[in-house]
Amino acid sequence: ATRMQRYVEKLLDMTRLDAGSIEAHLEPLDPSDVLAAVASRARRIDEGRTIRLEVEPDLPMVRADAALLDQALFNLVENALAHVASGEIVIDASRSRGGVAFTVIDEGRGIAPGEEARIFERFARDASSGVSGTGLGLAIVNGFVSLMGAQVSARSRSDRSGAIFTIAFPAESLA
Repeated sequence: ATRMQRYVEKLLDMTRLDAGSIEAHLEPLDPSDVLAAVASRARRIDEGRTIRLEVEPDLPMVRADAALLDQALFNLVENALAHVASGEIVIDASRSRGGVAFTVIDEGRGIAPGEEARIFERFARDASSGVSGTGLGLAIVNGFVSLMGAQVSARSRSDRSGAIFTIAFPAESLA
């Protein structure tokens, strides 16, 4: 039932994005509060995997939409949980290029070379991963992040197997 509810929510989110009916209501948010809320939700579905938070001290507030940022980060963590059978998932907030970046780092299979941008397209899925899903989660992340004036990117880890997803808010997004 929970999985079906998440599928329906994703379909509704994508429909609302396509229709242009979602507006970002930007307000100053504390990055540590944002990560704590996402981690709390994610720990309810983590099935024994470790979710670790890392927040750089004294980060400035970020002007973002609380609900959109929470859902975008949760979708990234949910994606990581789907692709990581065991191991650790790190949710990080740090300074980056004058702004603030939220990063989700996993120990899964990583991203196939050349697929870094395609995975944010609607219905994009890695058929060889064995992970079921709608292929909408990362497209929704991209849509929500764009509405807030930020950017999302993905790459494979260079230190071991896994992926790194980053939502980067530019300096002008800081409060």
